[in-house]
Amino acid sequence: MHGHSHLQRAADASCLASARSWRKEAEHLRDNAEAAYLTAGQRATLLREAEAAERQADWWLDAIPAH
Repeated sequence: MHGHSHLQRAADASCLASARSWRKEAEHLRDNAEAAYLTAGQRATLLREAEAAERQADWWLDAIPAH
């Protein structure tokens, strides 16, 4: 059982790292969407991509089982 616990902790840590990465990407996309030279369409596209990155982060967090 000890091995399973270690593997689960490693898997949880990997999921958390992936979620952090996707959250950082979403933040980066939102920051880029604020550029003054973008058209409204370009800004909207970046904001949609940021929302998709947030959903991906949520997916990774949902992959962590409740203990």
